[in-house]
Order: sequence, then structure tokens, then C-alpha cells
Amino acid sequence: MKYINRMFRVNNYFFYLKNKIIYSEFATNVKTLLTGSIIAQIITMIISPFLTRIYTPESFGIFSIIIATVTILTPISSGRYEIAGLVAKEKIESNSLFEISFWSALFFLIIFISIIFINKNLIFNLFNLSKIGNLIYLLPFLLFFSNILNSLKYFLNRNKNYKLISIVNIKFSITVALISIFLGLLKISEGLVISTFLATFFLIISIICKLKFFNYNNLLTKKKYLIKLAKKYKNFPLFNASTSMLDNLTMSLPILFLTRNYSLEIVGFYSLILRVAMAPFTFISQAVSEVLIKEVSDRINKKNNSLNLLLKVSLSLTLFSILPIILFYTYGSNIFIFFFGEKWAKAGMYLGILVPSIMVKFIVSSVSSVFSSSGNNHLAAIWKVLAFLSTYLFLYIFSGKITVNDLLSQLVILDICLYLLYFSLIIYSVRNPRLF
Repeated sequence: MKYINRMFRVNNYFFYLKNKIIYSEFATNVKTLLTGSIIAQIITMIISPFLTRIYTPESFGIFSIIIATVTILTPISSGRYEIAGLVAKEKIESNSLFEISFWSALFFLIIFISIIFINKNLIFNLFNLSKIGNLIYLLPFLLFFSNILNSLKYFLNRNKNYKLISIVNIKFSITVALISIFLGLLKISEGLVISTFLATFFLIISIICKLKFFNYNNLLTKKKYLIKLAKKYKNFPLFNASTSMLDNLTMSLPILFLTRNYSLEIVGFYSLILRVAMAPFTFISQAVSEVLIKEVSDRINKKNNSLNLLLKVSLSLTLFSILPIILFYTYGSNIFIFFFGEKWAKAGMYLGILVPSIMVKFIVSSVSSVFSSSGNNHLAAIWKVLAFLSTYLFLYIFSGKITVNDLLSQLVILDICLYLLYFSLIIYSVRNPRLF
């Protein structure tokens, strides 16, 4: 009888634990964002076979170069003050930090446009953008709108409006899909870039109209306060923004070196991998990261333990990624031929090589937002400098001198080593938070 009672208590405990995990606020918020991310990615996956038949690999290559450049410059142009706005304790500080992010992005837009009109070749040579042609004039505006959309999503996160973030992600995928198909049917080769630009712009207008976020009447009177606040949170542009830019540059280095030393067709193959294989993991990673950064920040402010949450999330992400990774590794080429056509077979082969790296990056990147929550941006900065130097030197030495297959295989080994080190720093960061 005692044994039965003991078993009954154990079963009750596991039932309680299961309900606590499933119905906790954190899990609910993650589910909300994941729902939107998954639907958005399903739309992207459904539309991709159509796009690969109306756009050439070269068109995808140009698209990836543009997106890589925007990704590299986004953190530095906003100063990452939108992240500071998310983790700030006081609401008035938070709202003002989002305003600072907007002004920073606007200032960068003006500087970028001026440089393009004064010396366009400087931008071409600096980012190896000679192959994008007149799309260079669209680049600064796409960068600006991407910054504004990111800031608005962080503002929604701050207010725990995860449902609207989810809706925004779905709307973005639908809008991009429809415009891309329409422009592709019109034989406009730049349709992938233009559709992303228009979708970003339309969503910004939609969100601002709903939230009425910016209080334009008070911006000038708060000038001194904004400057004071920008100095208080200077670690975000100094450490978070600069190192995030470095991190994004590290992630984009393969595209930049493939563009420089191999054909635009190979860049297009790599771009499709980013779009249909890496992107779903990235969306899910962002969804988890957006909730985790707020949850860990709240726990640290309340002096509660965050390590258990970090480990549980990491384990869940590992279990989630195993099945798709095995499928991509085993049947990558066949999957790409079936869905996208024979001309994309090499993309599937490259994917089979990259999947171990994709899995490790997915898990670790999803929880890396805790550096901002714990005030340990300097640790992330150290790792990002190391990752950039290691990746750049590797690609500088070997890119163009060995086959693409060998280059990607060796790059996978380097990535796994770097991200295991990154995860150890994440654990240290959670154990040793630094309050603002």
C-alpha cells in the first residue's frame, strides 16, 4: 500500500511538472511566437518551388548579397538601443530608448545615401557589391526600414504583445510571397529584393497605425534626456551593436567570399539553403530568443535562478532539431531536386555538408540573447571577435584555392568548435549576471 501511495505521489509530481512547463507563461509566449514563425516558414517553403522556377540561381545570388549587407549593417545603424529598450526596468526609459534607436537609424540612412551619391564605388569595393548594379540605391532604404521594423517588434516584445509579433511575421511572409511571384512573372529579375523592401515598408505602416507608437510632439523637448539616456546605455552601441555587426559579418562571410572567388550561381545555391533550410531554424531561434531575453531579464531583476531555464530550453531545442537535421543530411539532394528542380541539386548537396553546423548554431544562437539580459555583453564581444578573426582567416586562406565542397566541410568543423565555446560563455553569463 505504501508503495502504491509513493507511486501515486510521484505520478502527481510529474503531472504537476508537465502542466507547469506546458502552461507556464514562458512556454505560452514561446508557443505564440512559434506558431507565427512556423506558419510564416510554411508559406516560404510552399512558395519557394515556384520562385526557383521563375528566378535564376543568379537572381537568388544577388538577393543573398543584398540581404547579407543589410544584416551586417543593421546593428551598428540602430546602435542596438532597441535591445536596451527591451531590458530597461522603467517604462519611460524603455520608450525613450526606442526613440533613440529610430534617430540613430535615420542618421545612418542620411550618411549612407550621401556616401553612395558622392562615391558609389567606395560602397561597391568595401562590400564587394559590384554585381548588384542599381540596386545599390535601394540598399540604404531597405536597411532603414529593416531597423524600424526590428525596433517595433522589440517594442511589442517589451509589452508582451507576442500575438501581434506572430501576426507580423505571417503577414511579412505572405506579402513577400505574393509580390515576388507577381514580379517574377513580369520577368523582373530583382523581384526578390523589391518584394522584401515593399513588404517591410507596408508592415511598418501597419504597426505604427495600430500602436501610434511615436510621440512626435515630445521628441524635441526630450533632447537632453535622450542624450543622457544614450550615454547611460552606451554599452549597447559600444559592445552589443559593434559585436553584433561583427557577428553578422562573420555569418555573412561565406556569401562574401563565395561572391568574390566563385560563380554567382554557387552564391545562389547557398542563398537557397539560407532561405529554405537555415531560415526556418532562424525564425524559431528568434522566437525563442525574443521571449528568453525578457524572461531571463525579469528573473535576474528578481534575483531568481535562470540557469535551469537555459538548460531546459537548450535541451528542448536539441530534441526539436534532430529529426529535420537527419532528413537534410541523408536526403538533402533528393529533397531539393524534387521540390526545386534538377538545376538546384548542388544546393541539396551543399546542405548535406552544412547540417551539423546548422544544428549547433541553431541551439546556441537561440539562447545567446541572455548576454544582454545578464549585462555580460563584453563576453559576447570577446567571442564574436574571435569567431570573426577565425572565420575570416580561414576563408581568406582557403577560399578559391579548394573546391566548394572541401571549403564548406572544413568550415563546419570550425563553426562547431566556436559555438561550443560560445555556449560555455552563455552558461557563465547566466551564473554571473551584472545588474544595470
